[in-house]
Amino acid sequence: MMGKTVDYRKEVPVLHEVDVLVVGCGIAGTIAAIASAREGAETLVIDRFGQIGGNIGPGHIGGAPSLELPPAIADGVPGIGGEVIKKVEEFSGHPFLLNYFEDSQTFSYVALKTLREEKVGTLFNVYLGDVIKEGNTVKGVFVETKDGLKAILARVVIDATGDADVAFKAGAPVDAGPHHNFHPGLYFSIGNVDTEVYRKVGEAEVREEHLEWMKRTYVACSPHVYPLLPYLKTAHENGDFQYIWDRDYGSISADHGVFYSTVGVAEPSIPDPRRLGRYGIVGGMVCLHHTGGASTSGNPELMTEVENDSREYLFALQQFMKKYVPGFERSYLHSTGAYLSARGGRSMIARHNVCQEDLEKGSQFDDMVFLGFAGHRPVHPLWELVHDYEYSFEVPYRQFLPRGVEGLLAAGRSANLQGGRPNDPKRGAVLRMRWQMLMMGQAVGTAAAMAARKKIPPSSIDVLLLRKKLHEAGFSMAETKERLKELGLA
Repeated sequence: MMGKTVDYRKEVPVLHEVDVLVVGCGIAGTIAAIASAREGAETLVIDRFGQIGGNIGPGHIGGAPSLELPPAIADGVPGIGGEVIKKVEEFSGHPFLLNYFEDSQTFSYVALKTLREEKVGTLFNVYLGDVIKEGNTVKGVFVETKDGLKAILARVVIDATGDADVAFKAGAPVDAGPHHNFHPGLYFSIGNVDTEVYRKVGEAEVREEHLEWMKRTYVACSPHVYPLLPYLKTAHENGDFQYIWDRDYGSISADHGVFYSTVGVAEPSIPDPRRLGRYGIVGGMVCLHHTGGASTSGNPELMTEVENDSREYLFALQQFMKKYVPGFERSYLHSTGAYLSARGGRSMIARHNVCQEDLEKGSQFDDMVFLGFAGHRPVHPLWELVHDYEYSFEVPYRQFLPRGVEGLLAAGRSANLQGGRPNDPKRGAVLRMRWQMLMMGQAVGTAAAMAARKKIPPSSIDVLLLRKKLHEAGFSMAETKERLKELGLA
């Protein structure tokens, strides 16, 4: 019943009191916690799941089959993120992300082992309740546990929730996530597929009549779906399956089709290095498009409806594949991600969000902490995904500081404002690539520990010292010696 309220007051026991609290143990949060601990801060990381890694973990990865590294760091992600990935690759024997199931489990293991080695405290299967504040300063959070509501106090809190949950609850301005950037997805896999037969389906020539049918029926769909068009047309005419499900909030579909292995959005789909025998596992993602109005990842009713529809869609998709598509006769729905991951959604409006205008102007910042790269055009060789990056840009420390709130930093997608239309010069710069998430985590975790050690707000740290620490870790800082000198690094 909207508009009705309940007064709730309760004394809450303090469960932990630490230097740095990281809320969210996904890609950015994990690295932030490790970085904080290595700077000497007593650090605790909490998460709603029992598995570390977020998108590279309970989310089963989904997306590109590589880190999509820019040429400047083509040899690997610098710093702690690169260290963790190298250890994952030593276990797997193949480049990172070439087997979603193996790599997600291995990443979680390596990250957990590293957290324990660095004496980072962990508290999992808990939910963020509210924020503890004194004036405009965040002092900790409340968490819901199986043992009731608890408080965690910290000198500095890092919002690595993926949806700017801490910033929102702290009263910092946030962007709700415009519909064209929301775009959540749910990874899935189908098991016991005759992959040799299925590859022949993909090699068949697409007939014009099927393309015309697709245009009449669905307006448009990804070229990755084209090999399935003959079977989709038959199922559609038989009333068995609709490829695109239209809903009030938008439409959902497996917009990249169904891969030929557990990985890959590219053509040709990248083979699974762990496939044994003829029968294997294939994968894909169901995605939401064209949400209308105020649709946002912060809307619990919307997210419940989207996730319910997505899971229902995935079962229907597998049943369609089993009945109509060669190679799927003995298949079953093997797995789905634990949650809807999103490339957009609610994010923090920072003291300065790098925008498209900054990229095009080549804006420089006194408080820059590392160099980013954007404006990519993808090329898909067989074993790697290389991008031609159009822009290098300076990422300022202010990107991670909320407006009007102290004691708080944001990392990962929480700090990745994507608001605005594609041609809007104020549109947020793309910082959602996984390699950038790893680097953001180290930058923010290091800054949080620096602030906690000196007992000052994160906004008051010595940014030059932070920049030097990241430069020593191998982060790209400038493309000219002159700029390096201006930044105090040469």
